[in-house]
Amino acid sequence: MSKRLATSFNSIMCSKRQSLTLGKKIDLLDKLKALPSGKSQRENVDELQVPRATLQKLVAIEATLRKEAENLTTNDMQLVKKKRNRTGKDSEVEESLLIWFEKATAKNLPVTGPILSEKAEALARRLGKLDFKATDGWLNRWKVRNNIVFKRAHGEAQSADIIGASSWRASTIPNFLSEYRPEEICNADETGLYYRATPDGSLVFRKAALSGSKKAMERLTVLVCANMSGSDRCKLLVIGKAKQPRCMKNLDRGALPVNYDANKTAWMTSELFTRWVHKWDRRLVRTGRSILLLVDNAPCHQMVPGLQAIKLQFLPPNTTALIQPMDQGIIRNLKHLYRKQLLKRLVDAMDANIIQPESSVGDVARTITVLEAIQMLSVAWSGVKETTIRNCFAKSGKSCLQM
Repeated sequence: MSKRLATSFNSIMCSKRQSLTLGKKIDLLDKLKALPSGKSQRENVDELQVPRATLQKLVAIEATLRKEAENLTTNDMQLVKKKRNRTGKDSEVEESLLIWFEKATAKNLPVTGPILSEKAEALARRLGKLDFKATDGWLNRWKVRNNIVFKRAHGEAQSADIIGASSWRASTIPNFLSEYRPEEICNADETGLYYRATPDGSLVFRKAALSGSKKAMERLTVLVCANMSGSDRCKLLVIGKAKQPRCMKNLDRGALPVNYDANKTAWMTSELFTRWVHKWDRRLVRTGRSILLLVDNAPCHQMVPGLQAIKLQFLPPNTTALIQPMDQGIIRNLKHLYRKQLLKRLVDAMDANIIQPESSVGDVARTITVLEAIQMLSVAWSGVKETTIRNCFAKSGKSCLQM
């Protein structure tokens, strides 16, 4: 490589912006003074491997830099080695949270932003810092300072009948609104819940691999139903495999916060659906109410004979992703709140040292019983806001459902 080419290469490399510490700046000035006199500025730049503008600026403020270095105490000298003083508003809380985070990720506990915020405030209270608030801005800066990012350890979208959905919105929904009040229009749908499965993603250190584990496949089916105004939500119907789970032995089913039924597959069937609708219809007859119940055209959703207070209306095929209110975010919100309950239990187990060194958070999650899942589901369902339900109904019908 020729001298001119080498000089050009070094100039390009030096042109990259560098963040210099005070110590590095003083060191460069010392090296500049140690160079033989009579060298050109270009030669000095090539020798020190810094941009010309940077070197000129350092020379111009040399006196200020050296005075600043002289005023540093012995303890402050440690900061000279760092690029920036990257401490947050409370280093003691931040250090405690980082230690907890390292412990949690070592146990493969999926950690989310809300969990970190809640944990930070709990640690602050334990340290006597009652005025500490884990804001979103603080949490984002804490993650950047500690090189923490979110990783996901996928989903598929099916084609939907957009034309059919638009036609149904324009022609059918207005008829419903003319016959029924928002309080009388309901939607019900089922969803599968892997009640022991932890989330697929987690906050981790940037360079750390997100190690996965075999997903817990124990499944429940949950029927979710609410009215358009969000003022009335039915008890969840939970379908499991065992008619009499061991965790519910000698338990009064009437005391459960949900309705529980079972079959060998834990799926919704036409028999279970018919039974659920008839039971609800009888309650409505006693109270003198009548409703419109919107359901999709799944095979398990059959016409139910003998209904007096419920009018069943089936959604057009291949449109539920677009026009079924439950699919616009209600079920997703329910599952989110359930996972939050599940993660809180796992965090509490880890903090209480229930998770042994040889085990993982996944091992503890696999001990969750159907009864515990039901209790967490009930709490999650009560946590879904009325505004969320109303907004999802409005989204499913666009302007036709504005109240």
